[in-house]
Amino acid sequence: MEISKLTLFGMPVMTLLAVWGVCYLINNAWKDWAEQRALNKELDEADRAFKAKYRWELDIRTGTDQGKWVRKDGLPDYD
Repeated sequence: MEISKLTLFGMPVMTLLAVWGVCYLINNAWKDWAEQRALNKELDEADRAFKAKYRWELDIRTGTDQGKWVRKDGLPDYD
């Protein structure tokens, strides 16, 4: 008996496979979303820490901004 035929035995098997497939896709989507959310939180924290220490100093020449990041306290950056 083929599994693709919707017989008395094939109907529950196909339903089980369909439910398993949907649950598998939902589980993978949830894991990817949680991983991306954790990464976004980490990047936001790093961005906040960077912007708390540095500011953008404008230097517009010939119509383009050629500025740089400088420390807010005015000390030179030795990194």
